[in-house]
Amino acid sequence: MKNVGDLTVIEEGNGYIQMSFPNLQPKELVDVPDSLLQGLSIAPKEVLLSEQAYFVIYNSENDVHNVNYKSYLLKQLATFDMVVTARSDQYDFVSRYFWPANGGDEDPVTGSIHAGLAPYWSEKLNKSNLSAFQA
Repeated sequence: MKNVGDLTVIEEGNGYIQMSFPNLQPKELVDVPDSLLQGLSIAPKEVLLSEQAYFVIYNSENDVHNVNYKSYLLKQLATFDMVVTARSDQYDFVSRYFWPANGGDEDPVTGSIHAGLAPYWSEKLNKSNLSAFQA
């Protein structure tokens, strides 16, 4: 993906895959677009931005699972996609990925967004080895 850079993926043979991404940690965003705030059914705790997407940080895993979105409003975020994420009880973090601004709705298996999620959660949790679940 142009906005992410080179990705390396290794199948480990035990049902897991190892993915190596560039570090595209999202940065603080001062002016959050109204279309993002109005396009989500749950207000975010924080919103960040990377080269690829808006990062919507929620207070709970339940928020990530239960948030609904208005595709027509999120389309206005072009050229950026959007990921919603929160800490998890079972994993280190969970996420969901939306891309209406680039031709689709929700993508259940987006690996590239972890180029931003991994460094963000690594810093927040003070961990270098993370487990994640894309809901």
